[in-house]
Amino acid sequence: MEGIAVNTQNILDACTIINFLHIDEDEFLIKKLKAKKFNLCRKVFEETNKNVFNKFKGSFYNQNLEVKSKIKEVKIKLNYFRERIYYPEDYFQLKEEVAALTNYSKENGEFISVLLSFYLSKYEKLSIIFHTDDIPAKQHFLPFFESENIGSINDSIDLLLLLFKSNTDFTSNDLKKYFSSLYSEYTFAIGGLLKEINEFQIPSNLIRNKQFRITRDAIWQSLKTLDILSLINQYYLVVEHKSEFRPLYDILSKYEYFFKQKISNEYLTKIKYHFDYVEE
Repeated sequence: MEGIAVNTQNILDACTIINFLHIDEDEFLIKKLKAKKFNLCRKVFEETNKNVFNKFKGSFYNQNLEVKSKIKEVKIKLNYFRERIYYPEDYFQLKEEVAALTNYSKENGEFISVLLSFYLSKYEKLSIIFHTDDIPAKQHFLPFFESENIGSINDSIDLLLLLFKSNTDFTSNDLKKYFSSLYSEYTFAIGGLLKEINEFQIPSNLIRNKQFRITRDAIWQSLKTLDILSLINQYYLVVEHKSEFRPLYDILSKYEYFFKQKISNEYLTKIKYHFDYVEE
């Protein structure tokens, strides 16, 4: 198995870390991760620290009496990842080269992680598994990983499977529980948003606004059918024209953390597929 090889290094991005921080209630996953060879870049930790608490800003979470306790738990668990930041940062000297090779100019966590992966592959002779749930980033950087023979790009689902396969005390029931929790991380936000849209009353001054009604109905339909791509498109339409859709923007903006995760229907289907496979 690739992930267990001695010369394999796992690199984690912010999306993956945030998912693990939220679904790992008793530090079971973190303890398994600690036994693995994994690192993250400083930029990823900064993004994680900035965004990991966003889910608690939604109206559903604010009604939960356990929110303060959950925030405290996440802050404690963040320390496990802080100590895995890769230093020194000499690999930044390769930034311009990698930017040119990948045709990518944003210095975000995904890019810096790819930069670190390239460095570890070329100069430390390690086979890299880069874990990210950012589907657009995966699609963009995968050809670079393949052409440079860096390793593979996986997601949180694959990381759960890796930990399951390499730990005898990681049971199939554990795996199902974490798949279920991972799925719930996304569908809970959708459920909260659907409830708010169902209860939403179009303001009297906008009742005759055809485009407003069409957009509201499109959001509702996307939520009911779990059409993530359509829902994301409607979100960015509302954000781009928030002055025209202010009441809808006020609702959708509370779930900004969900939309920024850039998940897809395929990702949710993959979680469900593996859950059903373990079940069978």
